[in-house]
Amino acid sequence: MLYPWTGDRPYGRLLDRAGALKLSSSFVVFDLKGLSTFEDLQSTVIMLITDYILGQVTANPGVPKQILMDECWVPLKIRVGSTFMEYCARAIRKEGGGVKFVTQGLEEVHSSPIGPAILNNTANKFILLQRGDLNVIRDVLKLNEQEVQLIRSLGQKKGTYSEAFMMSNDARSIIRIQPTPLEYWLSTSDARDNFLLECARDRWPNKNLFEIVQVLAARHPQGSLGATSLGAA
Repeated sequence: MLYPWTGDRPYGRLLDRAGALKLSSSFVVFDLKGLSTFEDLQSTVIMLITDYILGQVTANPGVPKQILMDECWVPLKIRVGSTFMEYCARAIRKEGGGVKFVTQGLEEVHSSPIGPAILNNTANKFILLQRGDLNVIRDVLKLNEQEVQLIRSLGQKKGTYSEAFMMSNDARSIIRIQPTPLEYWLSTSDARDNFLLECARDRWPNKNLFEIVQVLAARHPQGSLGATSLGAA
């Protein structure tokens, strides 16, 4: 059973050798894109990651920690992942930690066996611009008609601002997020922005990624906005 996980075999190449991850860093990121293609590997990797995170949380109770789980529907489908998410929602604050769940499908959280634990233990909820039917959001979050209309009124302008409907315990409000140019370029996933980023990396191979992002923030403070080239050097 362990044979594929050892030596110079498919999973062994990933797990049975020295790694290059700097787990002592104060900011650690795990990108699981494409892992769902290999279900057995996905379960194992998520188990290793969640064990590492829990170890960091419990070993340093006096140090504030923040866990961000983007596209959180992925670990919801895996038992070890959903168990970890439930623990984070219920108890991680006792260890000096906080957790943020980000998802485009609220219904997937709600339909999960641990959905109520996540929703009931999440004090702050932010709903961004929504298109289409809002019935799921209304029913899951128990919104009244006025709150639904406020969500329908949300707007955004690329590179300038994005509005959100904030639920903080019993308080309700519309907020507007206005990123600085650097914040925008650090967080954008827009395809045209990514194209300019790749162009910049080809033009300045000696610059590191952060230096390139700084250049783009200065040249294109509101993102690409349709630009197809970097312009003059």
